[in-house]
Amino acid sequence: MKKKKKSLITLLLVPLLLVVLLQGLLPLSALLVSGTRQTLEQNAISIDSNMVRNRATILENAMVNRWSHIRNECAHLDAALEELLRQEQVDVAEFLQSRELQQQYAASMFPELLDYLSRDNSCGVYLVVANDTPCYQPGSFVGFFLRDSDPTAKTITSSDLLLERGDKQLARQSGITLDTTWNTRFQFQGAGKRAADDFFYVPYQLARQNTHVDSTSLGYWSSPYILEDHPLDSHRMISYSIPLIYDGQVYGVLGAEISVPYLVHSYFALQDLNSDFNSGYSVALDTGDGSYHILFSTGALSEAAGNEKGNFILEQTKYSTLQKVQGAKIGHQEIYAVVTPLKLYPSNVPYANKDWVLCGFVPESNIFGLGDQLYRSILGNILIGAVVGLVAMTLVIRLVSKPVYKLMDSVRGGAAGLKNFPPSAITEIDELHHVIETLTDNEILTENQLKEEKERYRIAMESSSDIFFTYREGKQTIEIVNSPGLDGVWHMSAFRSQLMPGFSQEGMAALVDMTHASTGSFSAQVQLRLPGQAEARWYALNSKTIYDTVDRYRCTVGYLRDIQEQKQQELEQERKQNLDPVTGLVHLKRGLEAMEKARQEQPQGVLMLIDLDRFTAMTQRFGLTFGDVLLSEFSQLLISRCHALWAKAILARAGSDEFIIWAPGSTPERCKWLLDILRQDYSELVRQSALTLEFRVGMVQVSERTSTEPLLARAQAALEQAKRQDSFLAEWDGSRQDAPALKPFGPIISQGYSGLLGLAPLAMNLYDRCDNLEIVSDLLARLLVQRFDIENLAITDFQEDFLSGSLAYVWKPIPALKGKSVFHGTQQQFARLNALAQSGTILTLEHLPLARNILMGSGLTGVAIPMSDNGRYSGSVMLFGLSGQVLEQEGTRSLLLELGTVIQNRMNRQRHDESARAKSDFLARMSHEIRTPMNGIIGMTEIALREDQSEESRRLCLEKVRKSSHYLLGLLNDILDMSKIESGKMTLAKEPFDLAALLQDLHSVMDSRFEEKHQRFQANVDLKYHWFYGDALRISQVLINLLGNAVKYSPEGTQVTLTVQEEISEHGKSWIYFAVRDQGIGISEEDRLRIFQSFEQVDNTATRQQGTGLGLAISNRLVHMMGGNIELESQTDKGSVFYFTLRLPQAENQTACQPSTPPTVDFTGKRILVAEDNSLNMEIIQFFLEDLGCIVVPVANGKLALEQFRSSPEGYFDLILMDVMMPVMDGLEAANAIRCLPRSDSRRVPIVALSANAFDEDIRRSLASGMNAHLSKPVEPSKLTETLGRMLARR
Repeated sequence: MKKKKKSLITLLLVPLLLVVLLQGLLPLSALLVSGTRQTLEQNAISIDSNMVRNRATILENAMVNRWSHIRNECAHLDAALEELLRQEQVDVAEFLQSRELQQQYAASMFPELLDYLSRDNSCGVYLVVANDTPCYQPGSFVGFFLRDSDPTAKTITSSDLLLERGDKQLARQSGITLDTTWNTRFQFQGAGKRAADDFFYVPYQLARQNTHVDSTSLGYWSSPYILEDHPLDSHRMISYSIPLIYDGQVYGVLGAEISVPYLVHSYFALQDLNSDFNSGYSVALDTGDGSYHILFSTGALSEAAGNEKGNFILEQTKYSTLQKVQGAKIGHQEIYAVVTPLKLYPSNVPYANKDWVLCGFVPESNIFGLGDQLYRSILGNILIGAVVGLVAMTLVIRLVSKPVYKLMDSVRGGAAGLKNFPPSAITEIDELHHVIETLTDNEILTENQLKEEKERYRIAMESSSDIFFTYREGKQTIEIVNSPGLDGVWHMSAFRSQLMPGFSQEGMAALVDMTHASTGSFSAQVQLRLPGQAEARWYALNSKTIYDTVDRYRCTVGYLRDIQEQKQQELEQERKQNLDPVTGLVHLKRGLEAMEKARQEQPQGVLMLIDLDRFTAMTQRFGLTFGDVLLSEFSQLLISRCHALWAKAILARAGSDEFIIWAPGSTPERCKWLLDILRQDYSELVRQSALTLEFRVGMVQVSERTSTEPLLARAQAALEQAKRQDSFLAEWDGSRQDAPALKPFGPIISQGYSGLLGLAPLAMNLYDRCDNLEIVSDLLARLLVQRFDIENLAITDFQEDFLSGSLAYVWKPIPALKGKSVFHGTQQQFARLNALAQSGTILTLEHLPLARNILMGSGLTGVAIPMSDNGRYSGSVMLFGLSGQVLEQEGTRSLLLELGTVIQNRMNRQRHDESARAKSDFLARMSHEIRTPMNGIIGMTEIALREDQSEESRRLCLEKVRKSSHYLLGLLNDILDMSKIESGKMTLAKEPFDLAALLQDLHSVMDSRFEEKHQRFQANVDLKYHWFYGDALRISQVLINLLGNAVKYSPEGTQVTLTVQEEISEHGKSWIYFAVRDQGIGISEEDRLRIFQSFEQVDNTATRQQGTGLGLAISNRLVHMMGGNIELESQTDKGSVFYFTLRLPQAENQTACQPSTPPTVDFTGKRILVAEDNSLNMEIIQFFLEDLGCIVVPVANGKLALEQFRSSPEGYFDLILMDVMMPVMDGLEAANAIRCLPRSDSRRVPIVALSANAFDEDIRRSLASGMNAHLSKPVEPSKLTETLGRMLARR
């Protein structure tokens, strides 16, 4: 251990400084021993104690001998009461009950006490007359309270006095001013209720308990208070109260008050304790437990001493008359107190809180400051002496050491400094300078030579990325150069612990060989990971060992050169030559070589040859990319299963769809067990309902040393046998003597780069070639598991028309769904989904609208990618088990969006194809549905027109024509309804209707259909109410459609059941449940959503029925508009249940309000103007009207109708039938023009529109033009008769 060096000045200066300090400390020690400080502190305490004691004596004298003189007035007050009682002839009890006598008594005492106040230096005087109010109840008391604002100044008048309580007549008579808080009486709240009332209640109660005691001995000093705690009164005071007792009864309280500010100002001088006024006085109550409660105080120290409640605790010091305030400080100083008791009460008075004390507070400096100041002065003098001595000694020493320092400075200045050093007068110093100068010149010469060498070495290193090192065996160090973060000299122990863990096993061996090499060169390729590198890299290690003859140890100099890229190219080339890029397995040749080598150590085992069934057909149908992905997945299964069972198993790809497995030391039974598992795994790569995946196996058990190729030929033969027998596995029969020849395997046809494709391009390639969503999605789900470790994959399809979604695909069953595949949403949810789809965002499932409808509290988590079709939300891709945190990674988020776009395009293409196919089927079906009744109409017409037909035969033909016509009209109405719904023009009525009657009317429509197929119809109706608000026509339409489908798709002899149940809801509404159950063909799971789509039917084969495929779509839309959804439960070949629930408002029973049957109108002679441009339609209408007895005036367009009406006399026409679409002038213009004619009947005549346009908008336009009603073509005679009768009846 080196000894710490010291400067020359330090060696000389420190001893001298210690001597100076010792001389100063000796007198200070003497002062400490003498006890001078304690004497000074005791004197300061005595002064403060005497001062507080004197103040206490003065205050006690004023309180006891001056302000309590009010007790001398008691005798006069008793005499005055005696005289009043005598004059009024009442006793004290009656006096206490009479407020008038009390007021009279107080008025008589007012002059007496006013005179007392003018003679005394009290701040006020008061008299409270008692009454019969109980002590513990609030009460109002007669009396008065006089206050002197300045008791030191006495005037002849009473202008400086204030009346606080009392009759204002007393103030006027005496010239006394009323205070702002004046009141006629004292208002007390009862004993113990308010501290401000204690000045009355405390002596009053004590006197009532001790009426035999002299009242003057019961005087009571109150704590500071404000009279009645009045919020506008700020006058704090203490008071001395005397109870007034006469004839054994207390009749009042007399007292004097002293203002607290007056008392503090007059009796406490802070400068007595501290000339800087840094002190305080407090009058406090001694509680007896060591704590005190401040009554009133002055000075900053008094405020600092008390806590929030005005309490403080004193701790005894070593001085008997001095105490310290616990926990109180002013700045950094403790607060001390001197306490003197105030004797205000006789010892036998039973008042609580009678131990008053006067406390004087002083800071710590007041007691101990003088001693501290003395010590500080002495220490200051010692330090000044030391500093002066230090300066003087420093100057002397510097003169002596100056030549030495000059030499040191010249040495620090280098060669130039040594040259400029002037000769000194000291011989030794000059000789030392000469020696140093010579050594410095030699060092400069050597340093310049080293700089040149280092510069050449630096240039050589900068031109290379190699890492140079020098290993010195003797010092056990290694120096590293040109390596960021590693440059420097490392001891081998640190090198082994910090750097060598990054060396591979081969690298460690190479390093050991290098350090043990005697002499000569050494080279090797090593793999190591240096600090800061994420993974190990390849380096070329080159070194040379030399022998140092001076230090006599070996030294190794070498370098490391990065050859990572070169090595990777070599390894990649080797891998490509040996491994199949799709499966990652070795090629056939390499596999046979590996098997040959492995069988040298273990010849026994089992050889298996696997062939994937129908692989070529699958690649032709689904594409090479699909085949590559399937092979990759199968090879992963193969590797994981085989290596888990046999660590040294050899796997190879033999052909396009053939694989070789060598299981060393295994048995056929064990291999069969593995193959069964592998077979199950392979079949589950894609669900079997979409694609069956199988393979066949040829197996050979090997027990002798035989070359590998014959064994493989045997496996080929066993495989061919398995194919011929259509079995999963066949074993080579060892008893066979023939030796089959090895057949060449088929060429490997593969893209070979599917593994290089990104996930999104790979998915796009798969979806483009494969027309089956489930097959590709199953494979994609497995790829997503490998990439993101998802738990499940689901794709939903959303139908905006029905505000419902369905699971288009799900990889694994979701138990929470319980078989449900259709989910309904709201318009608000769709709006939110539509906005998400347009924004192109990914969100967690918990933030996806409709997700709760699908998952129903299953606890599943994940993310969802909304999809869109033409800018509208069309479904979502849901990845279960994927954390929302992955969305924070930009690369992952972009990949998922690309993947969602690929699936979106696939779904949209499928949806559009299905829609186009459905529409094409619809057009073909419509062609059939229209041509069939048209054929009937034309054929039956032709038959009826034949001359040889009888009248009965013609009538039957016309009935069939009418039936076919009604069927055609039904088709047109269905198409019209769907058109209205899709265009948003369908409106629902909200009118009262009789639901029970509506259900009963279904019989008239449906019974004939049931009879045709010999079916039974049962209606189970349970209604509490019959009348509701709603659209009866549309409800009836839905039920007729559902019942019609039940009849159509149920065989003869079965039963159809209609169930209607009501459940009362709140706010005057009811839930109405409708259900139609049949025993028909049933509907499969995949068709359950499709049947509600436009133009769709369940099947187009055996169960194909006549119809447009619009019925259920229209019904579902209508129910949805009414706030419900049609649900379906079905089992194939067992029947179906269609049901829905509506929430309908209850209506009053309208039976009594229904209008009576309209009176029969006689149409005979009614003139009707008919405007119709089609001659056939005109002929039909004219026939119907003339059959009713009407007179018809036909015109061909609206203009002619206008002219005909204008030219006719007023009231000539009873009604106008107006076609809407006509040439020259249409019906709307004509109706409007007629209404505008200046004649009285232009506004009264009924105008009825007659048009093929049946939309609600057309009806509104007709009515808006001035028409009274609207009839749609074709017109039913009954409807025409009803409408015309209603119009004519109103005239």
